[in-house]
Amino acid sequence: MRIQWMLTLGSMLGLAVACTVTSIVSVECKTIEFTTLTNTLRVGDRTVVTATPVDSLSRPLSNRDLLLEVNPVGSLDTVRLVGSTEIIVVTGKSAGPAKLKAQCRNESESSTDYTLSVTPAGAMVISLLVDSVAHFSGIADVLTGDSFTYSWEATNATACIMNSPVTSGIALKGSSVPIPLGSAFYPSSARPTIISIVCTDGVNTASNAVVVRNRFRPLIFKP
Repeated sequence: MRIQWMLTLGSMLGLAVACTVTSIVSVECKTIEFTTLTNTLRVGDRTVVTATPVDSLSRPLSNRDLLLEVNPVGSLDTVRLVGSTEIIVVTGKSAGPAKLKAQCRNESESSTDYTLSVTPAGAMVISLLVDSVAHFSGIADVLTGDSFTYSWEATNATACIMNSPVTSGIALKGSSVPIPLGSAFYPSSARPTIISIVCTDGVNTASNAVVVRNRFRPLIFKP
């Protein structure tokens, strides 16, 4: 509570005192809302999870530092892109249920678990490249203004779909046209582009995903 006193000439004479009271309300992080492209993946498969801190009215909160745990330890590999909505690239490492636990730093009541199912590796393999390069961290960087392409190939699968950046059935092998600056699929500095593919062999599913980030082109000063 901050109290600002405004004294008037009248108050000095004992006639009147004007008082303004301003309340400062802190917004608490109450929970973490998780979304994912798929919550079932095989050992070696990759997906993308977003973790958004929200208040008691489910309003997203910015500038919250998230603490992240994986249980059991070693069941998942995680690579984080930090922001008001935190993007986490997740790779299955060992079969079984696995939990992501997120918490806003210094706000213990916000602790939230999200469970993923990791199944044993199978015969299906999905290769997903950005600009003809396999990005094993699941993150690819594009310099602002440069176009990019992506390509994929599924082995031992019978059908595939793309579920980001659009949802569509796709061939078992293919490539995109060049994606230029200004395209709806081009990443911005605040919003990366997620490319995600899920395939099936008629019984099991496999998935792979890459997050494409926009990186400002470095300035080069010439003498």
